[in-house]
Amino acid sequence: MTLWINSFPVYLPYFLTKFNIKDQNVGYWVGVCSATMSIVSGLTAPLWGQQSDRRGRRPAFVLATFVFLMSALVFGFAPALWTVLLVMGLVGFATGVTPVLHTIVAELVPQKQLQPRAFSLIPLMWTIGSFNSLPGSMVGPIIGGFTITNTHTQGTSSQKRSILTTFPFILPNLIVSIPLTVSLIASILFLWETLEGKHTNDPGLQAGSTIRRLYSQLFHRKLSKEAQNHSYHPLSATDTESSPQPNIELSPPLATTSHSLFTSSIFTRQSLLTILYICFLQSHSKICDEFLPLYMQSDSLPNTPLPSILSTAGLGMSPRTTAIYLTAYGFGAIIIQIFIYPPVAALLGVLNLLRVVSLAYPVLYFFTPYISRLAGPGQAILLVVLLLCKAFCGICAFPSSKIVLCSAAPSKSALGRLNGVSASTQQLVRAVVAVVVGKLFSVGLEEKMIVLPWWALCLISVGGAITVFWLEYVED
Repeated sequence: MTLWINSFPVYLPYFLTKFNIKDQNVGYWVGVCSATMSIVSGLTAPLWGQQSDRRGRRPAFVLATFVFLMSALVFGFAPALWTVLLVMGLVGFATGVTPVLHTIVAELVPQKQLQPRAFSLIPLMWTIGSFNSLPGSMVGPIIGGFTITNTHTQGTSSQKRSILTTFPFILPNLIVSIPLTVSLIASILFLWETLEGKHTNDPGLQAGSTIRRLYSQLFHRKLSKEAQNHSYHPLSATDTESSPQPNIELSPPLATTSHSLFTSSIFTRQSLLTILYICFLQSHSKICDEFLPLYMQSDSLPNTPLPSILSTAGLGMSPRTTAIYLTAYGFGAIIIQIFIYPPVAALLGVLNLLRVVSLAYPVLYFFTPYISRLAGPGQAILLVVLLLCKAFCGICAFPSSKIVLCSAAPSKSALGRLNGVSASTQQLVRAVVAVVVGKLFSVGLEEKMIVLPWWALCLISVGGAITVFWLEYVED
């Protein structure tokens, strides 16, 4: 999933020009694509959460992976703009499964001292993909930037018609469909159900168990009894009843709630404030990532005296150069996720760290458009510094905000619906912001005032910086 999500934004501006969209209007249509994804994701996320509470987590992931695979294939063959928007809607439907992932992590890791590292695995999925053991956010931009450029060039210079010249944007989608297919098969055969009471005899899991058993017998690697005891497997109710119980004091059972999608019991003051903060965070951080390739590939300023401090433009980079910078962005994010975020969160505390990075966001957005006023090595160095700072803020903010949200839930049985409502709200807000920022990008490109969309993101991040000081979180 993550490999495709990280690949198509690199060439999306060029892809849209295929449908006779003028360069100055590309920003608007990038915003429309983002809004389409967000609206569909926002409308379906609560249903993902509700159905995962009722039917289990495993079916949700299998369905989402299948939709991602079909979307990647259709996207490469898109003959018209409406097809692109249709694919964006399908992707939005599939990304609605994200709150289910947050729910699983909260269920598997109830210890608060371990949650920063556990929740950091969620954004890590967006930067590490199962593609030749390389980071997905590093491989994704390379696939999107390099293969589409080579294919498009060949299509314009070669007289021989082929599938690559007829559909010059299909190659990166065919490449990413390979790990998506592997992920779909693996989820069907080996993905265990984690929801209590839903550990049924699934035919896919039975087939996966048969494959593991045959593999073990074929290579004479039968698992020892001790290894089996240390492996993870879901416990059924009969397992807990028949096994000996240690004499320990158990915490009171969590309150159960109905499976109604919207119940007043899940909306506490803290949960609502946290959802509001995440709406701000999603609106500026994710939209920033979506518009970065457009900003980097837009025309740069001419070598003439600038009439105003507001005079800013793009960086004039090619898709290949953009891919290189985004690869460095992904590599830095991985280092931060693995080695920096967990110890820093333990040192400062989840909420304090969230407040620090929330205050840093407005500063980053305010100065980002002025990179275009520099030239040479200075521009490259400042761009790398800002990208790494943006990566640090995002890696710290997203898992920390999810930890605070899960701690605000009245019970674990409400986690799926609470995360679903949170995802729905933030995606709907993000859809509106994406269209507005996209329009500002189009105006900024035409008037050489790229400060407009970036300062709009700055104002949105100020709202998050104010809201974060109302949040509460008790460290253990």
